[in-house]
Amino acid sequence: MPIELFDLTQDPYEMHNLAGERAHAEVAKKLMNRLLSELYKTKDPRLKNDGEFYETPPMAGPLKEKSPGWKNQNRKP
Repeated sequence: MPIELFDLTQDPYEMHNLAGERAHAEVAKKLMNRLLSELYKTKDPRLKNDGEFYETPPMAGPLKEKSPGWKNQNRKP
């Protein structure tokens, strides 16, 4: 799972990932531990097979159809 950490006040477009900087290592580690704890507690399926299901189609990648069904579900006549 790639680690990302942004200062949204200084970097609202999330262009500069702070996770790899030594000055922010402790915060990144603490937040990652909190996330993993919650994922284990809720038995999140992304913990299996390195999250493979969520990183490959149909959960990721280009749309197969031009107009997905969810787009038309709430369309007004």
